[in-house]
Amino acid sequence: MNQRFYFDGDRDLKRSFQSMKNLMALCGALCALSLSLQGAQAPLVISEIMAENDSGLVDENGNRVDWIEIQNVSSDIVDLENFALSDNRANPTQWSFPEQSLAPGAFLIVFASGKDRAADQDALHTNFSLSNQGEYLALIDKTEGQPIHEMTPSFPPQQSDVSFGLPADWRMGQPLVMQALREATPGKANASAVLGRLSKIRFSQKRGFQSQAFELSLELEEATARIRYTTDGSIPTEEHGNLYEGPWSIAQTTVIRARAFGDGYLPSRTVTRTYLFPSDIVRQSPDGLPPVGFPYHWGRNRVDYGMDARVVDNPAYQDEWEKALRSIPSYSLVTDMDHLFDLKTGIYANAQEDGRPWERPTSVELIHGDGSKGFQIDAGLRIRGGFSRREDNAKHAFRLFFRDSYGEAKLKYPLFGEKGAEAFDHLDLRCSSNYSWSMGGAPQAALFRDEI
Repeated sequence: MNQRFYFDGDRDLKRSFQSMKNLMALCGALCALSLSLQGAQAPLVISEIMAENDSGLVDENGNRVDWIEIQNVSSDIVDLENFALSDNRANPTQWSFPEQSLAPGAFLIVFASGKDRAADQDALHTNFSLSNQGEYLALIDKTEGQPIHEMTPSFPPQQSDVSFGLPADWRMGQPLVMQALREATPGKANASAVLGRLSKIRFSQKRGFQSQAFELSLELEEATARIRYTTDGSIPTEEHGNLYEGPWSIAQTTVIRARAFGDGYLPSRTVTRTYLFPSDIVRQSPDGLPPVGFPYHWGRNRVDYGMDARVVDNPAYQDEWEKALRSIPSYSLVTDMDHLFDLKTGIYANAQEDGRPWERPTSVELIHGDGSKGFQIDAGLRIRGGFSRREDNAKHAFRLFFRDSYGEAKLKYPLFGEKGAEAFDHLDLRCSSNYSWSMGGAPQAALFRDEI
Protein backbone atom coordinates (compact mmCIF):
# COMPACT_ATOMS: atom_id res chain seq x y z
CA MET A 1 0.00 0.00 0.00
CA ASN A 2 1.45 3.35 -1.03
CA GLN A 3 1.47 5.60 2.06
CA ARG A 4 2.41 9.22 1.52
CA PHE A 5 2.12 12.32 3.65
CA TYR A 6 -0.39 14.91 2.55
CA PHE A 7 -2.49 17.61 4.19
CA ASP A 8 -6.01 16.25 4.74
CA GLY A 9 -8.30 19.19 4.08
CA ASP A 10 -8.87 22.42 5.94
CA ARG A 11 -9.26 20.77 9.34
CA ASP A 12 -5.85 19.10 9.26
CA LEU A 13 -4.29 22.20 7.73
CA LYS A 14 -5.54 24.40 10.58
CA ARG A 15 -4.47 21.80 13.13
CA SER A 16 -1.04 21.61 11.49
CA PHE A 17 -0.54 25.36 11.59
CA GLN A 18 -1.60 25.47 15.24
CA SER A 19 0.87 22.66 16.06
CA MET A 20 3.60 24.49 14.22
CA LYS A 21 2.83 27.68 16.13
CA ASN A 22 2.93 25.84 19.45
CA LEU A 23 6.24 24.20 18.67
CA MET A 24 8.18 26.90 16.87
CA ALA A 25 10.51 27.14 19.86
CA LEU A 26 11.81 23.69 18.98
CA CYS A 27 13.95 25.18 16.20
CA GLY A 28 11.72 26.67 13.59
CA ALA A 29 10.22 23.61 11.95
CA LEU A 30 10.80 20.99 14.63
CA CYS A 31 7.09 20.67 15.03
CA ALA A 32 4.15 18.34 14.57
CA LEU A 33 3.73 17.22 10.98
CA SER A 34 -0.05 17.01 10.67
CA LEU A 35 0.26 14.84 7.62
CA SER A 36 -2.02 11.99 6.66
CA LEU A 37 -1.43 8.65 4.99
CA GLN A 38 -3.37 7.10 2.17
CA GLY A 39 -4.72 3.90 3.66
CA ALA A 40 -2.24 3.73 6.54
CA GLN A 41 -2.52 -0.08 6.48
CA ALA A 42 1.07 -1.13 5.74
CA PRO A 43 2.59 -3.56 8.26
CA LEU A 44 5.69 -1.47 8.97
CA VAL A 45 6.17 2.16 9.93
CA ILE A 46 9.11 4.37 10.79
CA SER A 47 8.03 4.89 14.38
CA GLU A 48 10.88 7.12 15.62
CA ILE A 49 14.11 8.69 14.41
CA MET A 50 17.03 10.48 16.01
CA ALA A 51 19.00 12.70 13.65
CA GLU A 52 21.29 14.37 16.21
CA ASN A 53 22.34 11.85 18.81
CA ASP A 54 24.78 13.55 21.18
CA SER A 55 24.21 11.79 24.50
CA GLY A 56 21.82 8.91 23.84
CA LEU A 57 21.95 5.41 22.36
CA VAL A 58 25.37 3.99 21.40
CA ASP A 59 26.09 1.38 18.75
CA GLU A 60 28.21 -1.74 19.15
CA ASN A 61 31.37 0.34 18.69
CA GLY A 62 30.42 2.75 21.47
CA ASN A 63 29.59 5.53 18.95
CA ARG A 64 26.57 7.78 19.19
CA VAL A 65 25.12 7.88 15.70
CA ASP A 66 21.77 8.61 14.08
CA TRP A 67 19.14 5.90 14.31
CA ILE A 68 15.83 4.86 12.78
CA GLU A 69 13.26 2.77 14.63
CA ILE A 70 11.01 0.43 12.63
CA GLN A 71 7.87 -1.08 14.17
CA ASN A 72 5.73 -3.95 12.95
CA VAL A 73 2.24 -2.59 13.57
CA SER A 74 0.47 -5.60 12.06
CA SER A 75 -0.65 -8.85 13.66
CA ASP A 76 1.61 -10.96 11.42
CA ILE A 77 5.33 -11.71 11.28
CA VAL A 78 6.97 -9.57 8.59
CA ASP A 79 9.94 -10.68 6.48
CA LEU A 80 12.21 -7.65 6.33
CA GLU A 81 14.21 -8.76 3.29
CA ASN A 82 11.40 -7.33 1.15
CA PHE A 83 11.97 -3.82 2.47
CA ALA A 84 14.56 -1.05 2.15
CA LEU A 85 15.38 2.36 3.61
CA SER A 86 16.46 5.37 1.61
CA ASP A 87 17.21 9.07 2.02
CA ASN A 88 17.47 9.48 -1.76
CA ARG A 89 14.26 9.60 -3.73
CA ALA A 90 16.18 8.68 -6.91
CA ASN A 91 17.54 5.50 -5.26
CA PRO A 92 14.61 3.92 -3.39
CA THR A 93 16.45 0.68 -2.55
CA GLN A 94 19.51 2.50 -1.24
CA TRP A 95 19.87 0.17 1.76
CA SER A 96 18.10 -3.19 1.99
CA PHE A 97 17.28 -5.17 5.10
CA PRO A 98 18.88 -8.61 5.46
CA GLU A 99 16.94 -11.88 5.72
CA GLN A 100 15.32 -11.22 9.04
CA SER A 101 11.81 -11.23 10.43
CA LEU A 102 10.05 -8.88 12.80
CA ALA A 103 7.37 -10.15 15.18
CA PRO A 104 4.00 -8.42 15.58
CA GLY A 105 4.33 -5.26 17.65
CA ALA A 106 8.12 -5.57 17.78
CA PHE A 107 10.61 -2.74 17.24
CA LEU A 108 13.91 -2.78 15.34
CA ILE A 109 16.66 -0.17 15.59
CA VAL A 110 18.68 0.55 12.47
CA PHE A 111 21.68 2.84 13.00
CA ALA A 112 21.90 5.46 10.26
CA SER A 113 25.65 5.72 10.53
CA GLY A 114 26.90 5.21 6.99
CA LYS A 115 28.74 2.05 8.13
CA ASP A 116 26.59 -0.17 5.87
CA ARG A 117 26.24 -3.29 7.97
CA ALA A 118 23.43 -5.69 7.09
CA ALA A 119 25.07 -9.05 7.74
CA ASP A 120 25.18 -8.67 11.52
CA GLN A 121 21.52 -8.89 12.46
CA ASP A 122 22.26 -7.72 16.01
CA ALA A 123 23.45 -4.31 14.83
CA LEU A 124 22.15 -3.05 11.51
CA HIS A 125 23.66 0.07 9.93
CA THR A 126 22.49 1.89 6.82
CA ASN A 127 24.89 3.21 4.21
CA PHE A 128 23.67 6.74 4.83
CA SER A 129 23.26 9.05 7.81
CA LEU A 130 20.52 11.52 8.63
CA SER A 131 20.82 15.27 8.30
CA ASN A 132 19.85 17.24 11.39
CA GLN A 133 18.69 19.97 9.01
CA GLY A 134 15.99 17.63 7.70
CA GLU A 135 15.86 15.48 4.58
CA TYR A 136 13.84 12.95 2.63
CA LEU A 137 13.43 9.55 4.30
CA ALA A 138 11.41 6.55 3.17
CA LEU A 139 10.67 2.93 4.04
CA ILE A 140 10.30 1.05 0.74
CA ASP A 141 8.37 -2.11 -0.16
CA LYS A 142 10.67 -3.64 -2.77
CA THR A 143 8.03 -6.03 -4.08
CA GLU A 144 5.84 -3.10 -5.05
CA GLY A 145 8.69 -0.70 -5.73
CA GLN A 146 6.86 1.93 -3.71
CA PRO A 147 7.39 3.78 -0.40
CA ILE A 148 5.09 2.60 2.38
CA HIS A 149 6.18 5.35 4.75
CA GLU A 150 7.64 8.46 3.21
CA MET A 151 8.74 11.77 4.73
CA THR A 152 8.57 14.12 1.79
CA PRO A 153 9.94 16.54 0.89
CA SER A 154 11.76 16.11 4.22
CA PHE A 155 11.38 15.74 7.93
CA PRO A 156 11.92 19.08 9.72
CA PRO A 157 15.20 20.29 11.26
CA GLN A 158 16.05 18.35 14.40
CA GLN A 159 17.60 19.27 17.73
CA SER A 160 20.19 17.53 19.82
CA ASP A 161 18.86 14.44 21.64
CA VAL A 162 15.22 15.17 20.75
CA SER A 163 13.64 12.26 18.90
CA PHE A 164 10.92 12.61 16.26
CA GLY A 165 8.21 10.05 15.77
CA LEU A 166 4.68 8.81 16.22
CA PRO A 167 3.18 9.82 19.58
CA ALA A 168 2.24 7.21 22.15
CA ASP A 169 -1.47 7.26 21.29
CA TRP A 170 -0.98 6.59 17.56
CA ARG A 171 -2.79 3.50 16.24
CA MET A 172 -2.65 1.66 12.93
CA GLY A 173 -5.06 3.21 10.44
CA GLN A 174 -4.63 6.72 11.80
CA PRO A 175 -2.78 9.48 9.91
CA LEU A 176 0.95 9.43 10.51
CA VAL A 177 1.36 12.61 12.53
CA MET A 178 5.01 12.63 13.51
CA GLN A 179 6.09 14.97 16.27
CA ALA A 180 8.93 15.82 18.61
CA LEU A 181 8.66 13.40 21.54
CA ARG A 182 9.12 14.08 25.24
CA GLU A 183 11.92 11.52 25.44
CA ALA A 184 13.71 9.15 23.11
CA THR A 185 12.65 5.51 23.56
CA PRO A 186 14.66 3.41 21.07
CA GLY A 187 13.30 -0.13 20.90
CA LYS A 188 10.32 0.68 23.11
CA ALA A 189 6.85 2.18 22.88
CA ASN A 190 7.05 5.87 22.06
CA ALA A 191 6.58 8.66 24.55
CA SER A 192 3.89 11.28 24.19
CA ALA A 193 4.43 14.30 22.00
CA VAL A 194 5.74 17.52 23.47
CA LEU A 195 3.68 20.67 23.63
CA GLY A 196 6.72 22.77 22.83
CA ARG A 197 9.92 23.99 24.43
CA LEU A 198 9.77 26.27 27.44
CA SER A 199 10.87 29.84 26.84
CA LYS A 200 14.25 31.24 27.78
CA ILE A 201 14.73 32.22 31.42
CA ARG A 202 15.27 35.94 31.97
CA PHE A 203 17.83 37.16 34.53
CA SER A 204 17.31 40.51 36.25
CA GLN A 205 21.06 41.26 36.33
CA LYS A 206 23.49 41.33 33.43
CA ARG A 207 26.61 39.19 33.57
CA GLY A 208 29.98 40.71 34.31
CA PHE A 209 31.89 42.64 36.96
CA GLN A 210 29.94 43.77 40.02
CA SER A 211 30.91 46.36 42.59
CA GLN A 212 28.15 45.72 45.12
CA ALA A 213 25.65 43.04 46.16
CA PHE A 214 22.37 42.77 44.26
CA GLU A 215 19.08 40.88 44.29
CA LEU A 216 18.83 38.35 41.47
CA SER A 217 15.44 37.27 40.15
CA LEU A 218 14.64 34.73 37.42
CA GLU A 219 11.55 35.02 35.24
CA LEU A 220 9.78 32.77 32.74
CA GLU A 221 6.76 33.26 30.49
CA GLU A 222 5.15 29.97 31.53
CA ALA A 223 3.81 30.58 35.03
CA THR A 224 3.33 26.90 35.91
CA ALA A 225 6.87 25.81 34.99
CA ARG A 226 9.57 25.13 37.57
CA ILE A 227 13.01 26.76 37.49
CA ARG A 228 16.05 24.99 38.91
CA TYR A 229 19.50 26.54 39.18
CA THR A 230 23.01 25.48 40.17
CA THR A 231 26.12 27.31 41.34
CA ASP A 232 28.68 24.52 40.80
CA GLY A 233 28.86 24.59 37.01
CA SER A 234 26.58 21.60 36.47
CA ILE A 235 23.48 21.72 34.27
CA PRO A 236 20.20 21.61 36.23
CA THR A 237 17.84 18.67 35.72
CA GLU A 238 14.39 17.82 37.06
CA GLU A 239 16.06 16.23 40.09
CA HIS A 240 19.28 18.22 40.34
CA GLY A 241 19.69 21.85 41.37
CA ASN A 242 18.06 24.35 43.69
CA LEU A 243 14.37 25.03 43.13
CA TYR A 244 13.91 28.75 42.45
CA GLU A 245 11.45 30.22 44.94
CA GLY A 246 12.15 33.94 44.61
CA PRO A 247 14.90 36.58 44.41
CA TRP A 248 18.04 36.09 46.47
CA SER A 249 21.12 38.15 47.23
CA ILE A 250 24.36 37.73 45.26
CA ALA A 251 27.30 39.25 47.14
CA GLN A 252 30.31 37.31 45.87
CA THR A 253 31.70 35.86 42.67
CA THR A 254 29.04 33.41 41.51
CA VAL A 255 28.18 31.33 38.46
CA ILE A 256 24.47 30.61 37.91
CA ARG A 257 23.10 28.03 35.50
CA ALA A 258 19.30 27.96 35.24
CA ARG A 259 16.83 25.79 33.39
CA ALA A 260 13.03 25.48 33.40
CA PHE A 261 10.90 22.31 33.46
CA GLY A 262 7.20 21.79 32.84
CA ASP A 263 4.87 18.85 32.31
CA GLY A 264 4.51 18.06 28.62
CA TYR A 265 7.28 20.46 27.55
CA LEU A 266 10.89 20.10 26.63
CA PRO A 267 13.10 21.87 29.19
CA SER A 268 14.19 25.39 28.41
CA ARG A 269 17.70 25.97 27.21
CA THR A 270 20.21 26.35 30.00
CA VAL A 271 21.10 29.98 30.68
CA THR A 272 24.54 30.65 32.19
CA ARG A 273 25.70 33.89 33.79
CA THR A 274 28.91 34.72 35.59
CA TYR A 275 29.08 37.51 38.18
CA LEU A 276 32.57 38.67 39.12
CA PHE A 277 33.31 40.59 42.32
CA PRO A 278 36.93 41.85 42.14
CA SER A 279 37.01 42.34 45.91
CA ASP A 280 36.75 38.59 46.52
CA ILE A 281 38.63 37.43 43.43
CA VAL A 282 41.87 38.78 44.90
CA ARG A 283 41.13 36.90 48.15
CA GLN A 284 40.48 33.53 46.54
CA SER A 285 42.37 30.73 48.33
CA PRO A 286 45.05 32.96 49.86
CA ASP A 287 46.64 29.85 51.41
CA GLY A 288 46.85 28.14 48.01
CA LEU A 289 44.50 25.33 49.07
CA PRO A 290 41.63 24.20 46.79
CA PRO A 291 38.25 25.93 47.04
CA VAL A 292 35.33 23.69 47.97
CA GLY A 293 34.79 21.05 45.29
CA PHE A 294 38.16 21.47 43.59
CA PRO A 295 40.85 18.74 43.63
CA TYR A 296 44.21 18.99 45.35
CA HIS A 297 46.00 17.80 42.25
CA TRP A 298 45.56 16.28 38.80
CA GLY A 299 48.37 14.16 37.46
CA ARG A 300 51.85 14.38 38.96
CA ASN A 301 51.87 18.01 39.98
CA ARG A 302 51.48 20.38 42.88
CA VAL A 303 48.55 22.76 42.52
CA ASP A 304 48.72 26.25 43.95
CA TYR A 305 45.31 27.93 43.86
CA GLY A 306 44.29 31.50 44.39
CA MET A 307 45.89 34.90 44.32
CA ASP A 308 49.28 35.48 45.92
CA ALA A 309 48.75 37.53 49.09
CA ARG A 310 52.29 38.85 48.76
CA VAL A 311 51.20 40.65 45.62
CA VAL A 312 47.65 41.79 46.40
CA ASP A 313 48.64 43.06 49.86
CA ASN A 314 51.78 44.77 48.65
CA PRO A 315 51.40 48.56 49.12
CA ALA A 316 52.79 49.02 45.62
CA TYR A 317 49.88 47.13 44.05
CA GLN A 318 46.98 47.04 46.49
CA ASP A 319 45.32 50.12 45.05
CA GLU A 320 45.73 48.92 41.47
CA TRP A 321 44.38 45.35 41.44
CA GLU A 322 40.70 46.08 40.65
CA LYS A 323 41.63 48.38 37.78
CA ALA A 324 44.06 45.74 36.55
CA LEU A 325 41.45 42.97 36.67
CA ARG A 326 39.05 45.07 34.63
CA SER A 327 41.65 46.24 32.13
CA ILE A 328 41.70 43.08 30.00
CA PRO A 329 38.85 40.86 28.76
CA SER A 330 37.99 37.81 30.87
CA TYR A 331 36.73 34.46 29.66
CA SER A 332 34.48 32.43 31.93
CA LEU A 333 34.33 28.72 31.09
CA VAL A 334 31.56 26.95 32.99
CA THR A 335 31.20 23.18 32.95
CA ASP A 336 30.61 20.25 35.25
CA MET A 337 33.60 19.68 37.52
CA ASP A 338 33.83 16.04 36.48
CA HIS A 339 34.26 17.10 32.86
CA LEU A 340 37.61 18.56 33.93
CA PHE A 341 38.86 16.71 36.97
CA ASP A 342 37.35 13.22 37.06
CA LEU A 343 40.33 10.86 37.23
CA LYS A 344 39.01 8.66 34.42
CA THR A 345 36.97 10.98 32.21
CA GLY A 346 38.09 14.52 33.04
CA ILE A 347 39.97 16.24 30.24
CA TYR A 348 42.17 18.30 32.57
CA ALA A 349 43.11 15.23 34.58
CA ASN A 350 43.85 13.32 31.35
CA ALA A 351 45.37 16.11 29.31
CA GLN A 352 47.31 13.86 26.93
CA GLU A 353 44.07 12.44 25.52
CA ASP A 354 42.62 14.13 22.46
CA GLY A 355 39.99 13.91 19.75
CA ARG A 356 36.19 14.15 19.81
CA PRO A 357 35.80 11.51 22.58
CA TRP A 358 37.68 13.93 24.84
CA GLU A 359 35.51 16.94 24.11
CA ARG A 360 33.18 18.16 26.84
CA PRO A 361 30.28 20.65 26.76
CA THR A 362 30.91 24.07 28.24
CA SER A 363 29.49 27.57 28.43
CA VAL A 364 31.80 30.37 27.27
CA GLU A 365 31.34 33.98 28.32
CA LEU A 366 33.48 36.92 27.24
CA ILE A 367 33.30 39.64 29.90
CA HIS A 368 34.69 43.15 29.42
CA GLY A 369 35.65 45.14 32.49
CA ASP A 370 34.21 48.36 31.09
CA GLY A 371 30.76 46.79 30.67
CA SER A 372 30.85 46.72 26.88
CA LYS A 373 29.07 43.88 25.12
CA GLY A 374 30.72 40.47 25.14
CA PHE A 375 29.02 37.17 24.39
CA GLN A 376 27.85 33.86 25.78
CA ILE A 377 27.83 30.70 23.68
CA ASP A 378 27.71 26.98 24.39
CA ALA A 379 30.60 25.04 22.90
CA GLY A 380 32.76 21.94 23.06
CA LEU A 381 35.90 22.09 25.21
CA ARG A 382 39.15 20.17 24.64
CA ILE A 383 42.72 20.35 25.88
CA ARG A 384 45.18 21.47 23.22
CA GLY A 385 48.92 21.83 23.09
CA GLY A 386 52.07 19.73 22.96
CA PHE A 387 54.54 19.74 25.83
CA SER A 388 52.03 21.49 28.05
CA ARG A 389 49.82 18.38 28.00
CA ARG A 390 52.22 16.52 30.29
CA GLU A 391 50.60 15.37 33.52
CA ASP A 392 53.29 17.00 35.65
CA ASN A 393 52.31 20.34 34.10
CA ALA A 394 49.53 21.90 36.20
CA LYS A 395 48.39 24.33 33.51
CA HIS A 396 46.87 23.29 30.19
CA ALA A 397 45.60 25.19 27.17
CA PHE A 398 42.04 24.92 25.85
CA ARG A 399 40.45 24.72 22.43
CA LEU A 400 36.80 25.62 21.94
CA PHE A 401 34.64 24.08 19.21
CA PHE A 402 31.43 25.76 18.08
CA ARG A 403 28.88 23.25 16.77
CA ASP A 404 25.15 23.28 16.17
CA SER A 405 24.87 20.30 18.52
CA TYR A 406 25.67 22.73 21.36
CA GLY A 407 23.70 25.69 20.03
CA GLU A 408 25.11 28.15 17.51
CA ALA A 409 27.21 26.51 14.77
CA LYS A 410 29.71 29.40 14.77
CA LEU A 411 30.87 32.07 17.16
CA LYS A 412 29.97 35.39 15.55
CA TYR A 413 31.84 38.17 17.31
CA PRO A 414 34.65 40.55 16.23
CA LEU A 415 37.28 39.15 18.60
CA PHE A 416 40.11 40.93 16.80
CA GLY A 417 38.49 44.25 16.06
CA GLU A 418 36.69 45.63 13.05
CA LYS A 419 39.29 44.43 10.54
CA GLY A 420 39.65 40.89 11.91
CA ALA A 421 37.57 37.77 11.42
CA GLU A 422 34.05 37.89 12.81
CA ALA A 423 33.01 34.21 12.61
CA PHE A 424 34.84 31.24 14.14
CA ASP A 425 34.55 27.45 14.04
CA HIS A 426 36.98 27.06 16.92
CA LEU A 427 39.09 29.20 19.23
CA ASP A 428 42.26 28.54 21.22
CA LEU A 429 42.78 29.86 24.75
CA ARG A 430 46.11 30.09 26.60
CA CYS A 431 48.24 28.75 23.77
CA SER A 432 51.98 29.21 23.28
CA SER A 433 52.50 28.42 26.96
CA ASN A 434 56.20 27.75 26.41
CA TYR A 435 56.54 31.40 25.46
CA SER A 436 54.58 32.84 28.36
CA TRP A 437 56.03 30.95 31.31
CA SER A 438 58.54 28.18 31.79
CA MET A 439 57.69 25.26 34.04
CA GLY A 440 61.32 24.30 34.44
CA GLY A 441 62.77 27.79 34.58
CA ALA A 442 64.44 27.36 31.20
CA PRO A 443 66.33 30.49 30.08
CA GLN A 444 64.91 30.32 26.52
CA ALA A 445 61.39 31.20 27.74
CA ALA A 446 60.37 34.40 25.98
CA LEU A 447 57.76 35.19 28.68
CA PHE A 448 56.00 37.45 26.20
CA ARG A 449 55.22 37.04 22.52
CA ASP A 450 52.78 38.75 20.16
CA GLU A 451 50.62 36.29 18.25
CA ILE A 452 50.73 36.73 14.48
